[in-house]
Amino acid sequence: MSHSQAVVSRYLMALIAGVPENESIELLNSIRTVLIKWQDIPAILDFFCSPAIHRIDKIDRLEQVVPKSIDPRVKQWFKLMIQNNRLQSIGAVLDDVQDRVDHLSSTQTAIITTAAPIGGAEKDKLIALAKKQAKTESIRPVFNCDQQLLGGFKITIKNWVLDGSVASNLERLKREFV
Repeated sequence: MSHSQAVVSRYLMALIAGVPENESIELLNSIRTVLIKWQDIPAILDFFCSPAIHRIDKIDRLEQVVPKSIDPRVKQWFKLMIQNNRLQSIGAVLDDVQDRVDHLSSTQTAIITTAAPIGGAEKDKLIALAKKQAKTESIRPVFNCDQQLLGGFKITIKNWVLDGSVASNLERLKREFV
């Protein structure tokens, strides 16, 4: 973890310190929602990440791009992040926010990798398998594609891996016959 990420993490912890768990999740999800919207609008993201734009101008613009209904503590958090130049790495901030939400809600991230994009029933089956293996209903699936798998799937939850890919089966066969 970089120094900047560690600082962002401390800001997040300060925001939710002493706040009930369900309220903490709401605050973090509010931050996440705003950051995702910013990522979808490159002009906004560029504006807040630009070192050429003064902090005061960024804080003034913050009032325009953050919903008025958002919790004042979240607005204050964004102001602190801007004042201390901590929004340059929006992706890392988003990852940290998601990690905190997952931790508070006891959600486990399941990285599900397939050789080709899948949909509908196939996704549901892999999510169900991940829930069964993790022994929880609280799973956040993250789908990836990796053509090197050749077929099948790979599910990773923390340090546990279920590899049902064609590539790993071929490798196993190769080791048996060599």
